[in-house]
Amino acid sequence: QTELPTGTRTPAAAPRIPFMNVIGEFGGIYLLARTSTDELFIIDQHAAHERILYEQVRERSVREHQSQELISPVVLHRTPREAAIIRELLPALAQEGFVLEDFGRDTFLVRAIPVVLGRAEDTGVLDEVISDLVRPDPARTVTGRERLTRIIACRGAIKAGTVLTLEQSQRILDQLRLTKNPFT
Repeated sequence: QTELPTGTRTPAAAPRIPFMNVIGEFGGIYLLARTSTDELFIIDQHAAHERILYEQVRERSVREHQSQELISPVVLHRTPREAAIIRELLPALAQEGFVLEDFGRDTFLVRAIPVVLGRAEDTGVLDEVISDLVRPDPARTVTGRERLTRIIACRGAIKAGTVLTLEQSQRILDQLRLTKNPFT
């Protein structure tokens, strides 16, 4: 899934990058696109999709959070230190669409995850998000909420090496044009 329904969203300003047609991909990492003036753009597909998801998650954090229930709850076992960090982050996780329950000593039940993380069956992404959250952030340059938004966007984005169809690639470029900052 490369796109989430966003309603009738109109950009606040004109797109900051030109309309591009996908002409191919390179190495499952880069999208090759051409503008109407025959300029060639080489775009990192993971970075582009991450930017799209980042802005969608931030936009939704102001409004609602769509969660998808897991068919079977996932049991997360963590170290005591990690469990303490997760307990502190439970309200922020709930705001982003995670439904976690304390399930005894250093264990949590995950009942739902944000829709932007993709298929509910892929519980490995959930483990990656939690691992990223409990990893120390020595720089402390962003708030916990911003860090969570960045992690969700990164882990939810298509991975390098994923081969996309031309239609999927074009959809990413079209969505990238609508972002507020398509350059980072």
